[in-house]
Amino acid sequence: MNTENNVFCHLPKADLHVHLNGAITTSTAIQLLGPVAAQLPEWFNLDNDLQINAPVNGLQEYFKPWYALKKLPYSKECLYSMVESALISLADDNVHYVELRNSPFNISEINQIPLEKSLEWLIEAIETASVKVGIDAKLILSLSRYGLSEEKIKKLSKAIQYVNFSSTLVGVDLSGNEDSPVIPDVEKFFKKAKEEFGLGITVHAGETGKIQNIWWAINECGADRIAHGLAAAESMTLMNEIVERKICLEICLCSNYLTRSIQKMKDHPIVEFIKQGVPFVLCSDNPSINNNNLSDNYTMFRSITGNDDCIDKMYENQNSYSFKNIKLISKLNRKTHNKANSADAKSSAAD
Repeated sequence: MNTENNVFCHLPKADLHVHLNGAITTSTAIQLLGPVAAQLPEWFNLDNDLQINAPVNGLQEYFKPWYALKKLPYSKECLYSMVESALISLADDNVHYVELRNSPFNISEINQIPLEKSLEWLIEAIETASVKVGIDAKLILSLSRYGLSEEKIKKLSKAIQYVNFSSTLVGVDLSGNEDSPVIPDVEKFFKKAKEEFGLGITVHAGETGKIQNIWWAINECGADRIAHGLAAAESMTLMNEIVERKICLEICLCSNYLTRSIQKMKDHPIVEFIKQGVPFVLCSDNPSINNNNLSDNYTMFRSITGNDDCIDKMYENQNSYSFKNIKLISKLNRKTHNKANSADAKSSAAD
């Protein structure tokens, strides 16, 4: 870590886009993968293939570490180790608040447990590690575009209802190949998650030039934030819409460079977003896989824009767009709504 990064390391931060499996340290991943190493492809090298240290030819190649990481967690204890490792690494970079993304389906399938139980495991692991490490951590459930079905979505809705009393679960996400078709039930699920469960909505969209996916995420899914959203810079109409609705873009500069979503960092649309007043926050995405942290993303941001004002305001912006605020406001609104209904009922009874 260079001197500039050391300066940024001491800044308080919040990270709103972190995939759990991409945040556990490489040494921890190698240790945890030991018992399932025989299940990995013969060509996969644990010492070399868990990190992406140079730009690759697109997302397909970037996802190579997941050939191994998708084998985790194979037990509740394994999950606890993963979460603790990720939070320790984030805390070392002075991250005070984080929203970890993870798939409950993967945990359920690997461990052959009900979806409700996988959510309980995730929430318990995050809450336990948060106290132990001293970092405020929340959970965003991540759905992959690939393999989603009506049955899976129904099961997830029931599982969320089961654990939604927890303040740790704050949002839902859609990730995966943007070219993959999405069933209509996904749109209904996100609206239900927002309106009935009080969860924040974030969608991976526009990372690889699919501007229509950003419009879909906003208009059909009610997205509060857009993961990446680089393609938005191609449309002034869309950027104006994002500004008007105060939708936040989760910008992951190092990932954009490594996946070649951006060929040259000097051409990154972050410059246009600043010019047009588009809300954004800097995030780390997969810090261990990328072999960098949020401070490295701050360093890259400065080298591209030279804009220290944005860095000075970043922690405030990160907190204002966090989903813990959406969950809190939703709970307060529901409580007020229930009180009003109760008062109306009593008044009607009296009449």
